[in-house]
Amino acid sequence: MATNTIEFSYDILASPDKYIEKIRQIQAFKGNKDITEGIGLQSHFSSGPPNLPYMKASLDKLASTGLPIWLAEVDVAKHPNQPVEFHRMCLTDYDYKNTPVGDVVDKLIDEWKTRMVVATTDAEGYFETSLYLGRL
Repeated sequence: MATNTIEFSYDILASPDKYIEKIRQIQAFKGNKDITEGIGLQSHFSSGPPNLPYMKASLDKLASTGLPIWLAEVDVAKHPNQPVEFHRMCLTDYDYKNTPVGDVVDKLIDEWKTRMVVATTDAEGYFETSLYLGRL
């Protein structure tokens, strides 16, 4: 959908209210009663620091729909006083090869991931277990 939904309060065409209006329009289409829904956002802050109160209010407004929200991308432009070594926190280098931080995250995911499970259901055909959902 539109950009700037949580970045800029002055972009009335991409406001949370407009986003919710579009969600309601999609929900109203015949045959969409049981569709899977969610809100996906990308946020690129390129001019000045993020307006955190506006971001929170926007996310709260979108959350009022009861739909899950995914922030697929969030980035903020570099400030002149940003440390030179900021890249040490990145998971990959410019060639998408793991950095030491990326190795730590991969190791953690490998430790937490669900291994193959062999199980038997109970008399009613149920099996219950705890699984890693892929969220850190």
